Amino acid sequence: MHLLKSITPSIPKRFQQAIPFLTLLPFVALTGCATPDNVAQQTAPLADQLQTVNQRLDGGLSQALNLAQDASRQATAAQNLAREVDGKVAALDARVGTQARQLESLAGDLAALRASQSGELQRQVNEQVEQQVAQKTAEAEARALAAANARIQAANQSTNGRLDQIEKRLAEVARMAEDALAALGLGPRKIFGKVVHSTTLTDDKTMYPINSPDLGSKDMAKLDAVADYVKKLDVNYHIGIHGHTDGLGSDDYNYDLAKARAEVVKGYLHEQKGIPLLRMSVISHGATDVSAYRQGSNRRIVVEVLQ
Repeated sequence: MHLLKSITPSIPKRFQQAIPFLTLLPFVALTGCATPDNVAQQTAPLADQLQTVNQRLDGGLSQALNLAQDASRQATAAQNLAREVDGKVAALDARVGTQARQLESLAGDLAALRASQSGELQRQVNEQVEQQVAQKTAEAEARALAAANARIQAANQSTNGRLDQIEKRLAEVARMAEDALAALGLGPRKIFGKVVHSTTLTDDKTMYPINSPDLGSKDMAKLDAVADYVKKLDVNYHIGIHGHTDGLGSDDYNYDLAKARAEVVKGYLHEQKGIPLLRMSVISHGATDVSAYRQGSNRRIVVEVLQ
C-alpha cells in the first residue's frame, strides 16, 4: 500500500484510476466461497485482469520513469539554460550600463560642444552684425556728408553770386553817391588837417548822461558858436568830435562811454544846427590821455574844426 502511494505521482493519470481496484482484490478473495474451486473460478478473471493491470502498470511505470528522467534532464537543461541566460543577461546589463554611461558622457560632451559652438556662433553673428552696422553707418555718414557738401557748395555758389551782385550794387551806389556829392558841392574835400577852431565841453550835465539828448546850457552855447563858425566856411571844412573819460572804469567801458558822449554832441549839431553828418566824425579816446591832461578829471569833449 505504501509502495503504491509512493509511486502514484509518477504514474500517468490514465493508470491511476486502477489503483483503488487493486487494493480491493484481497477482500474480494476473502468474501467469496471458501472452496478452492470456487476461488479459482472466481479469481481467474480477476487474476487475468490483475495481470493485465500489472503489465499495464509496469509499462506505465516504465514510461513514467522515462518521462520523469526526461523531465529531470529537461529541468537540469532548463536550469543550465537559465543560468546561462542569467549570465548573458548580467553581461548584457553590464554592457548596457557601460554603454549608458558612455552615452551620458557623450551627451555631456555634446552639450558642452553645442554650448561652445553656440557661444562662438553668437560671437561671430554679433561681430558680423556690428560690422554691418558700422558699414551702414559709415555709408550713411558718407552720404549725409556728401549731401551736406553739395548743399554747402550750392549755398556758397549762391552766396558768391549774391555777394557779387551786392558788390556791384555797392559800387553803383558809391558811384552814385560820389556823383551826388559832387553835384551838391560836397565831393572830395581839401582838408589839410589844420585846426582852425576848437572848443572844449566840460559841463557836468553833458559829461554824466549817456546818449542823453540834453546838454548843459554853457555847452549848447559853445556848440551854437561852432555851428555859426562853420557855416561861414562854405563846404570846405570838417568837424572832429573827440570824447575823453577819467580812468575809473575798464578800457572797454571808458571807450564806449567817451564815444556815447561824443555822439550826443554830434546829434545836437546835426538835429539842432543842420550840420551834415558827412561833415562830422566821432573819435573816442577813452582814458588814454588822463596822465597828460592836467586841468581836471579828463572828462571832456573836444570839438575841432579842420580845414
